[in-house]
Amino acid sequence: MTSPRPPLVAVVNKIPTLSTYCRRGLETHGIRAVCGGLRDFRRGHDDVVEFIKRHNPIVLLCDISAPYAANWDYLEVLRLIAESGVVPFVVTTANKRALEKAVGSTDAIEITGTTEDFEVVTAAIASAHGI
Repeated sequence: MTSPRPPLVAVVNKIPTLSTYCRRGLETHGIRAVCGGLRDFRRGHDDVVEFIKRHNPIVLLCDISAPYAANWDYLEVLRLIAESGVVPFVVTTANKRALEKAVGSTDAIEITGTTEDFEVVTAAIASAHGI
């Protein structure tokens, strides 16, 4: 009897090394991850709807970095494009204070590079997906 595959999360980030860092952190917590480049989506090199259909993630994990207001606005567009009613989002940032100064109060999770970050993020993924 084969065991079920772990859930798949799509990591969307503009910095490839941070996407890889997040993917590896999630995988150490039993969550498979696939990375999508925010820049590729913006430039049209990859279609976000096709990306979601191809990978069928349970959650989109999106990181918001500087410029915060512009990237937050893009996240809002991404939510619409990605049919957010179907795929929930978990939002992270390295500087929640700067993000909220730019866009107001958010539910973003601040990631500082610690192991505890991934415990908080995995709990948010489980909550967003209802597991």
